[in-house]
Parts: sequence; structure tokens; C-alpha cells
Amino acid sequence: MIRKIKKLLFSDLPQEVHVYPVIKFLCSLSGGLILPLLIIYYRVLGLTLLQIGIVSMIFELSMAIFEIPTGFIADKFGRRKSIIASLSFFVLTGFIYLLAKDLKLILVAVILRGIGYTLMSGAFEAWAYDKLKHLGKEQHSQDMFVISSRLRRLAIVIGSLAGSALGLQKIKTVWFIFIFINVISLLIVLMSMKESYIKKLNKQTHKHSLNTIVNSNINNAVILVVLMFLIAAIYEFALSPISEYWSVFLIENKHLSENYLGSIIVISNILIVFVLKPVHKIIKIIDNSLTSLVILHLFIIISIVSLAITNSVLFAVISYICYTFFVGVSEPLTRDYLNCLISSEYRATLLSIYAMAGSIGEVISAVAVGLIAELYGISIAFITSSVAISLVVILFFVMKAKSKNNGVQKIQLTNHEI
Repeated sequence: MIRKIKKLLFSDLPQEVHVYPVIKFLCSLSGGLILPLLIIYYRVLGLTLLQIGIVSMIFELSMAIFEIPTGFIADKFGRRKSIIASLSFFVLTGFIYLLAKDLKLILVAVILRGIGYTLMSGAFEAWAYDKLKHLGKEQHSQDMFVISSRLRRLAIVIGSLAGSALGLQKIKTVWFIFIFINVISLLIVLMSMKESYIKKLNKQTHKHSLNTIVNSNINNAVILVVLMFLIAAIYEFALSPISEYWSVFLIENKHLSENYLGSIIVISNILIVFVLKPVHKIIKIIDNSLTSLVILHLFIIISIVSLAITNSVLFAVISYICYTFFVGVSEPLTRDYLNCLISSEYRATLLSIYAMAGSIGEVISAVAVGLIAELYGISIAFITSSVAISLVVILFFVMKAKSKNNGVQKIQLTNHEI
């Protein structure tokens, strides 16, 4: 029975990296639990809309500021230690939220929560990919990202439904559950996450250092790192307005009842959970990550434009669900492709730079696209997002050209270093 459950959840993923999707599931579960309540909780504590905006900005800035330092710390002192520190910060954050009575403690909580995310963002992914690399099973990397993405979406649905069911009347219970989930995650990491292979891996890759990022010369390596930065920043710049305004757009512009919003979120995430695996099997047949990414982003553009211009509320809802689906499908494929371009020694640092770029894109988007939405309407803001995604597609073509010029092939970059 246990073997059947493991087979259902993890497919053929090596057992040594099962901890990666499990912790991703638990962290998303705790995050989903507070997702529907957090802003309302701030209002109950007496925060104004301006103060809530400041809290959100501080949260994004804390992640942007600490992404690179925490990534470097993970590469230098150990990714396992970084994950332990991350989960410890989440536990501490839960206690602070539980005790918070005013803006000051809320700010402390969001800064610690932001640091917690940065300690995990690059480090955990780097650990998991390099673990597969050490085992000689890099061919499972895309499966690992697909499985973790499916479990993460499922966890968000379960957490959001549980948080909504508990409500503000039982907010202390919510925070205790949040703390408990992160304590369990911490214990699992302490017992199951091993990192002895990293020292050996770094010794073998040290002599190649930055040059192994793309298996070419340093100048080309820097160019591809810059491209990674630009892709992340523009991508999050483009997606942020959809995430922020989709519900307001459907209610105010398309006159959809707010009672349907929860159902749309559930349907969007459940669709990804059940369809993501077979879609990625089709993508493997294509056997070209960049081509697949370009196609998926073209579908994202079509979905956004359809959402912005349609007069039908039903078609608008379908367009939004398609948008979330294509974004969900592209995420694990993007993670897999980027990891193939990065050397083991600097993996956590460069993945943190990628995440930092995304945070910067979100901060810029909050102001720039927010202003466009205020002046010209949400539809025009969405069209702006589609234009930004078009720039991402162009950058993918540039990256593809650079990769071809330097002989970069998926999986084969550092396959013989171990």
C-alpha cells in the first residue's frame, strides 16, 4: 500500500530527493493556509490600506535585498543549513504573527518571512538538482520539478480551503497550525536531507568555476547570466498585474459574482495538478526545452490578450484558467532548463539572483503597471503584461542562439564532472 502511494506521488523519482517535493508541499500548505486571511488579518489589527501596501513592499524588498547574500551563504556553508535556517525563520514568523498587535511587529514578521523565503529559494532547488547530478540521474530533474509543482498547487488548494473554513474567528488556531506544519518540515529536513556529496562535487567543479556555467568562456557565461536576470525580472513584471487584478477585473469589468472566485482558484490549480504530468510527457517528446518554453509563453500571451479584450464573462473566466494553466506548465520546465545551464558550485547563488530579479520585477510592476491600471484601466494593464511576455519570448530566442553558438545541450553541460 505504501509503495503504491509512493509510486502515485513520486513516480520514478529517486527516493534520495523525495524530501524536495515533500517540503515544497508542506511549505505551500502553510502558505496557502494564511493566504485568504492575511490581508483581512492586517485590517483587523487596524492597518490602513497604505500601511498594508507598505507591508507588501517591505516583504518584496526584504526578498530582493537578501536573495544574493543567502544564496552565497548556502553555496559557501551548505544548502542543508540554509534550509534549516529558513524553516526556523518560518516558525519564528508564525509566533510573531500570533503575538502581533500593531504595525511594528507585522513589519518584523514580514522581514523575517522574506529572509526565510530567500534562504530556501535558491538553496533547496540547488541541493535537489545537484543530488540528482551526484547520483547520475539528471534525467529525472524535469520530473522532480513537475512533481513538486503539482504537489505545491494541491497544497495551496487544501491550505486555502482550510484557512477559509477556519476564518478570522479561529485565526490563532490558523497560526498554530502554520507553526506546527513548519516544525514538521524542519524535523523532516533534519532527518532526511543529506549533503555530504556537496564537498566532493565542489572540489571537482572548482577549477572550472564560472566557466562551467555554460560550458564556454566567461564573457558568454556573463551574457547568459544577464539574460537569466532579464527574463526573471520581465516575466514577474508581466505576471504580477494578472495576479493582483484578475479578481477585481472579473468582478468590476465583467460583473462576475465574487462567490465564483474561490471555485476559479480551485479549478485552476486542480487542472494543473491532474494535467501537468501528461503535458510534460508530450513536452519530452518535443525534446527541446527552449522551443517548448517559447510555445508555452505564446499561449500565455494569447490567454492574457483574450482575457483583456473579450466581452464575454464566460470566455474571460476560461481565458484566466488557461493563463494559470500555461504558467503552471511552464514553471517546472523553466526551472529545469535554467539548472542545466548553471554549474554546481554557484547554483544556489545564481538561482537566488534569478529569484531576486523576479522580486525586482514585481516591485517595479506594482508601481508602473499599477499606475497604468489606474489611468487607463485594467484591460490596458493586461495588454502591457502581454507585451512584456513577448519580450521574454524574444530573450528566449537570444538565449537559444547563445546556447547553440556555445554548444550548450540540455543535461550534458556538466555531466562528466562527477
